[in-house]
Amino acid sequence: MYLLQSTRKPNGFFPSLFDNSAFFSGFLDEGLRPPQRLSWPAIDLVETKGTYVVEADLPGIEEKDIKIEFVDGTLRVEASRQKSVNEENQDERKVHLNERQSWTFRRSFEFGDVVDAEKIHASFKNGTLRIEVPKQERALPKPIQINVARH
Repeated sequence: MYLLQSTRKPNGFFPSLFDNSAFFSGFLDEGLRPPQRLSWPAIDLVETKGTYVVEADLPGIEEKDIKIEFVDGTLRVEASRQKSVNEENQDERKVHLNERQSWTFRRSFEFGDVVDAEKIHASFKNGTLRIEVPKQERALPKPIQINVARH
């Protein structure tokens, strides 16, 4: 199983200067370099004996704005949130602060052919997305008994 690159576009147009910290390599002292940006949203990927479980925190997202698909061994998760300030009734109100932005994120997980695509199950409760990706029977470990030959 391989974790593929994630994409987050907070404003959709301009990448952050700090996105590529290699820019600072040799330019700034190690202690002055900006911290690595964490991927958002926070995602956990756990493997059990028979299943992979993907959990993502998606606060403020509605179920209708989440898209999940499994294509050619790759699980793709996409969600978006539209700008919170409504453009309607601009004559009746004045916005003093608008920090919440529209954004879209995409994450991909490559499982190959070891999972049972027909049994993938997703649930969304209290802002947490949970996707259960069962392994195929052939991918499960099978104990092999050793027969000792007696002479």
